[in-house]
Amino acid sequence: MRVADVTLSESDADDQWCELLIHTATPEVGKQCTGPGEIHEPRELKGRAEGETRTVPGIPP
Repeated sequence: MRVADVTLSESDADDQWCELLIHTATPEVGKQCTGPGEIHEPRELKGRAEGETRTVPGIPP
């Protein structure tokens, strides 16, 4: 996660939710299911084309 991928609400806003911009996923899978034999395998986001991003809400602190 990069700082540029987080959009925060104004500090005095009633709604303190933020937005997070997600670029890739790193699911935990069995070692036998990955090419390099690692537990985590970096992938594109499910159901999205290569290079696409997804915006998700972030809960208030």
